[in-house]
Amino acid sequence: ILGLGALLVLEDKMSAGMPVGGVRTHAHLGDAEFNFANWGKAIRAGRTFTTSGPIIFLDVEGKTLGDELKRIGYQGDLPTGGRPIHAFFELHIEQGPILEAENLDVGVVTHGQGQRWYEIKLTGFESHAGSTPMPRRKDALLGAARIVELVNSIGLKHAPNAVATVGMLNTYPNSRNVIPGEVLVHFNFRFSTESTADQLKSKLEEVLHRHRLEFQLEWTLGGLPFITTPGELLEVVQSAISHCTGIHPELSTTGGTSDARFIAQICPQVIEFGPPNDSIHQINEYVRLADIDTLKNIYLDILKRLEAHSRSHGQS
Repeated sequence: ILGLGALLVLEDKMSAGMPVGGVRTHAHLGDAEFNFANWGKAIRAGRTFTTSGPIIFLDVEGKTLGDELKRIGYQGDLPTGGRPIHAFFELHIEQGPILEAENLDVGVVTHGQGQRWYEIKLTGFESHAGSTPMPRRKDALLGAARIVELVNSIGLKHAPNAVATVGMLNTYPNSRNVIPGEVLVHFNFRFSTESTADQLKSKLEEVLHRHRLEFQLEWTLGGLPFITTPGELLEVVQSAISHCTGIHPELSTTGGTSDARFIAQICPQVIEFGPPNDSIHQINEYVRLADIDTLKNIYLDILKRLEAHSRSHGQS
């Protein structure tokens, strides 16, 4: 909404040297689970389109746009990401409680976390809860409890450069009178440029083998971390925030994951900024209404400053 508001103000007021516009990007996932990894695969495969109008679903008799363009030879030969992107800044509420706790009104995120999702299937042996001696049990839920503790310990060991969360357990047959024979554990690691997903995965597998647990492990890399060093974009964003609010913004490395982590692989300057929000992912998640108009002004001022910098340096 803030982006649209800024575009309405900017209409016919920006130079041809720096075109400004807004689009939606759509991707056809088919039967694939909706997540960032599958969305990215669909984009790279050409099963996508953009529109500035109403959201529509482009599928004719099961044939998608990207597949048909490839079939008739009109897909083109330019690689995805072949066009340079000068800078990317994303308006995003803070994904944590730190700004609120420190009584800060706005923050600028220069570091984004990578993300890897895991699903582990633990297999034990279902048996009677009342008549099976403790030494003879093969309790899949007990193994899952060890994983919960392990995941938490890995996050603590790598803090503040990583966090780890077990978010879901599915136990079978899920009866108070039966020792669980199977448990699905879903969790994720968020990691920085100082720790890698492979390091975290290796530590997890080491402990699973040590406890002789029978398991199947599947993982999905949801995105890589990024770090933006001081430069033009950071200076512009800080100047715009100071101009509109009188506040010198806090630089933060506490951001969660967002679309910025995908753009960071092909764009040298990536920044998120936004207001405090200690209610993130809660049932009463909110942002203060008083912040919205200010954020629109900051967003608009950033665009104007980038265009002025572009004109003075002969960039586009």
